[in-house]
Amino acid sequence: MNGIYFPIEARQFTDPESVIPSLPIMEARCDDVLVCGCLRSGTNWLWEIVNMLIKGKAEYEKGRKIPTVIEHAKQEHLGEMTSPRVLSTHMKFKYIPKDFIQKKCKIVYIQRNPKDVAVSFYKYRNSEFESMNISWEDYLYIYV
Repeated sequence: MNGIYFPIEARQFTDPESVIPSLPIMEARCDDVLVCGCLRSGTNWLWEIVNMLIKGKAEYEKGRKIPTVIEHAKQEHLGEMTSPRVLSTHMKFKYIPKDFIQKKCKIVYIQRNPKDVAVSFYKYRNSEFESMNISWEDYLYIYV
């Protein structure tokens, strides 16, 4: 978006060109909770914990988490969710839709040691990197 790289996985999208440009004008609800963190930092774990706290039950949410990731979900789908919504993102704070700030939504941030994140992401994408002949050293150079 506007020359900014967003880390997305094409296989999780049907149409990223329609989702990413709509983010700045996304409408938040006053009771929304937004879980934020860098890729591979534990965002999904924290999302599950927050979701359990909101619902008052120690039960995992069935299904995939992708429909709750704001840079992956279509506005129509998010609008159909019941309140309070527990959403997540891997975007930097400055790219979070302004409505979340203006409506003073709760934002929960998770941070993990960048070295751990680098190793986790490399191992997560290992087969992909191997097929492109990207070594750990090459990846680390790009990552840093």
